[in-house]
Amino acid sequence: MIKVRKKSALIIISKENFNDYEFLTVKNQLVSEGINVFIASDSVNTCLGNDGTRVQADINFYNVNPVNFTALVIIGGSGIKSYIGNESLLRIINKFYRNKRIISAICSAPLILAKAGILTDIESTCNVTDKESFITFGANYLDRPTVVSGNLLTAQSPEAAGDFAAQLVRLIRSGQ
Repeated sequence: MIKVRKKSALIIISKENFNDYEFLTVKNQLVSEGINVFIASDSVNTCLGNDGTRVQADINFYNVNPVNFTALVIIGGSGIKSYIGNESLLRIINKFYRNKRIISAICSAPLILAKAGILTDIESTCNVTDKESFITFGANYLDRPTVVSGNLLTAQSPEAAGDFAAQLVRLIRSGQ
């Protein structure tokens, strides 16, 4: 049984080819701010980043309960695109949304939020190479490094990871 502190974040990574820099920047910032971090994936094996970072998930998608977390964070990387149609992840996102939790995604990961339907007509951003698909899914694309719309946070690229992490901490601290 996982014990969850009041301020906690669930970070979703793909089983292969997640962005190491985004993951480490966000995780380290959250931990340094005293926010409890849990990692989730659909893999029971060790997840492998683009640059070789190995991470063992704490939770499988099937065991995620949004009421245990303040925020959901989806990390980008080339592997995350294979999750666009992942029904388990889409259900998790929608449960977090219905529970009015903070939901965030960086790089290509906002495509999954758009596919889940939670970014329809919402100002948000994603990796510039994904812009057309993002708009096709109904999101209102803004060409900015990070965009906050209520309890939704999106970022364009690994270069925005520091600001993304800072904005995420701000949202968690404000109780958004």
